[in-house]
Amino acid sequence: WQRTAGHRVKGLRDGERDELRRHSEPHYRSGFEAALHPSTRGRDYEQVTAYIEQCYPEPCKTEAFRVGYVRGQQYFRNRMQARELE
Repeated sequence: WQRTAGHRVKGLRDGERDELRRHSEPHYRSGFEAALHPSTRGRDYEQVTAYIEQCYPEPCKTEAFRVGYVRGQQYFRNRMQARELE
């Protein structure tokens, strides 16, 4: 919570936000990397849940992992589209 003029408002202070990023970044990166693995490329998260849970048992439980996975899939699709245009 952040205090402004003596009142509580929703949100995180910069220090708290930085702390959250430090803890979330490794999970985000794991999700991104998982999305680029040959077993998961081009496949939605729901299609590869069993594989992900086996290979990334703890990180896959976090929102940061899921966001990283989705972003990794977007990156992969963009790269494939760029190759087609070359």
